[in-house]
Amino acid sequence: MLNFNRFIIVFTLLICFTSCNNEAKKEKKDESTKNTTIVIDSTAFKAEKKDYKIESVVKDVVLSSKAEVITLVKSIDEQNLDKQQKFAQEFFIACAQQDYSKAASFLAYKGTDASRNNKASYDASIANEKSVVKTTVDVIFGFLAESSNYKFVSSKEKVVSVGKVQNLEITFFKKGLGINRLFFEVIDTENGMLIYNMK
Repeated sequence: MLNFNRFIIVFTLLICFTSCNNEAKKEKKDESTKNTTIVIDSTAFKAEKKDYKIESVVKDVVLSSKAEVITLVKSIDEQNLDKQQKFAQEFFIACAQQDYSKAASFLAYKGTDASRNNKASYDASIANEKSVVKTTVDVIFGFLAESSNYKFVSSKEKVVSVGKVQNLEITFFKKGLGINRLFFEVIDTENGMLIYNMK
């Protein structure tokens, strides 16, 4: 009888131990499935190594010649332009022809002579004034030479330090991709209209 009781106790302990051990294994398995890490064997992908050339969408743009720039500028329809836009258009013609003397007459003087500041134009016969005009004309010529076309977008009045100006927005469509935008501020003076600022 004593042996039988021992047997039952050992048997009960064995069942408890097995049951607890199975429960622990189950919990450990559940935890391991929560933090599953996927390992990819990189040697399984045997991609060929090749050099690929990506061709540029934008080819090198060839700048227009002086004759082509003049043709572009003269092709602009002035019919729907206001008087300030027509004034700017005349300035573009002078820039296209690289006529520095004529272009000087469009630009408001900004220099050491306070009596002329924003009241008179530059004088291309004076060396340092011609230098300012030449730089400005060459920049505008560059915009025109790299453009397939340009358009006067808007003309709005605004007030600046010298008074009222007409702010002109002009968009230059590049031969490749993209655009350049310029804003001209045109003022009325006793000597007529002048381009006060460009940005």
